[in-house]
Amino acid sequence: MKTGDLFQFAMMLLVSVGLLWGILYWLKNLLEDVHTQITGIWTNSDSSFKVLIYSTADAALQGDVVWADSQNQKILGSTVVRDMKLRFFIFGKGSYTSPFTNQQCEFRLRLLSKKTIQFYFTDQSGKLVGQETWKLAA
Repeated sequence: MKTGDLFQFAMMLLVSVGLLWGILYWLKNLLEDVHTQITGIWTNSDSSFKVLIYSTADAALQGDVVWADSQNQKILGSTVVRDMKLRFFIFGKGSYTSPFTNQQCEFRLRLLSKKTIQFYFTDQSGKLVGQETWKLAA
């Protein structure tokens, strides 16, 4: 093996490792960016309440009702989203508690755009029981 070939091999190896490191760093930051996109005040499908989604100490997301229309004032302060973890940059899962019935179910979340999220509610067996689209309010 010539010195030039060895140098060329070392450069290719260095470039490959650098590209791999750069891609992994970019993916890590992309997940953190999506995490910040989810935090904020979201309006539910029928605009009957708004939920503040925020990050907790254990890096999960939680959501509390911060505004309700005049007919639903009793739900203010209710925690509706618990233990939401983001996966694969635009998907998440967690637990949802209806502020009206206090029924709890699991959900899968999909970030449709920077201002729209889609919840897919499932029962204990994983069967889809409903879905709801929320819009970013603020």
